[in-house]
Amino acid sequence: MTKGGNSMQRHTLELDDNEYKRLKSFKILYDCVMGEDPEFTDWNIYIGILLRRGIESAINDITTSDAPLLIRMFDENPEFVSTFIANNIKTGSEKLRQEARRKLGFIKD
Repeated sequence: MTKGGNSMQRHTLELDDNEYKRLKSFKILYDCVMGEDPEFTDWNIYIGILLRRGIESAINDITTSDAPLLIRMFDENPEFVSTFIANNIKTGSEKLRQEARRKLGFIKD
């Protein structure tokens, strides 16, 4: 169930073979750290944790000291916060945009 009592919708994500291999391989580390039995680990929880950590890390990388507040706000209204950050990057300098791309891994150092 989601907040507000609505039933949770399921979505499918397609990965190429290399990305799936990376995801499956990293689960070995996840199971070890979390003390999970690899045969019974819930993949939905595993994927959800990775997505959440990735989003939090990305927000942290491309914003200033306001990142903890923005992450909490993102939990409440992800579309608004994403649009807000994107608009700030768009109105900023090209240097700011390049730095955000670099921090997100879209540009290699």
